[in-house]
Amino acid sequence: MVAMLARGHRNPGNSAGPHGPVPQVPCRRLALGGGPQAMRPTTFPYTPIRLSPMTKSHLRFAALLALAYLLALAMIAFWPTPVDQPVSGSLANVIGWLHAHGMPSFIGYNKIEFGANILLFLPFGYLAAAWTKKWSHALVAGFAASCLIELGQALLLPNRFASPMDIVANTMGVALGIGIHFFLHRLHTDPQLESRPAAESGSDPDRVCETGAIQHSGSSIS
Repeated sequence: MVAMLARGHRNPGNSAGPHGPVPQVPCRRLALGGGPQAMRPTTFPYTPIRLSPMTKSHLRFAALLALAYLLALAMIAFWPTPVDQPVSGSLANVIGWLHAHGMPSFIGYNKIEFGANILLFLPFGYLAAAWTKKWSHALVAGFAASCLIELGQALLLPNRFASPMDIVANTMGVALGIGIHFFLHRLHTDPQLESRPAAESGSDPDRVCETGAIQHSGSSIS
C-alpha cells in the first residue's frame, strides 16, 4: 500500500478517481524546514490590463502639437501690440449683433476677453499635468508662466497692458486643463486585471494541489 501511495504521489495524473480522471495540478517540491518534502503549487502568473501604448509617431505628433501651441502662446503674449487690435471694430460689431439677438447685455468685450484668456491657457494646464503627473506642480507652473508674461508685458512692451485679471483668467484656464487631463486619465484607465492570482480569485492553489493528491491516494488504495 505504501508503494502504491508513493507511486500515486509521484505521478498523480495517471490514475482515475471515483468520479473520473483526477485533474493534474502543476506542483513543485519544496523543503519545509528540513522536514519531509511537501507538494506545493507553482506560481500562477497574471498580467494587468494595460492601455495600448502610444506609438513613437503618435508621441512625436503630440510633441509637435505641444511645441506649436507654446510658440503660438509666446507670440500672442509678447506681440508688440494687442493681438485683437486689428479686429477690434469687427468684434464690437459682432458683440452688438449678439446683444440684439438675445445675448445678455452684461456680457461685453471685457467678459469675452476674460473667457478667451481662460481658453488660451487651458492647453497649458493639460500639457503641464501630463508632463508633471501632479496637479499642484502643473498649477504652480501655469501661475508662474502667467505672472512672467504679465511682468514681461509691463516691463518690455509699452503698448501692452498688464492686468492682474489676466493672471486670474490664465490660472483658471490652467486649472481647467488640469481637471480635464486627470478626468480623461481616470476615464481611460482600467484598474481591473486581466487575470488575478488564485488566492485573489477565490481559489486556493494549495488546497487544489492537496485535494488532487488526496483524491488520487484514495483511488490508489481502493
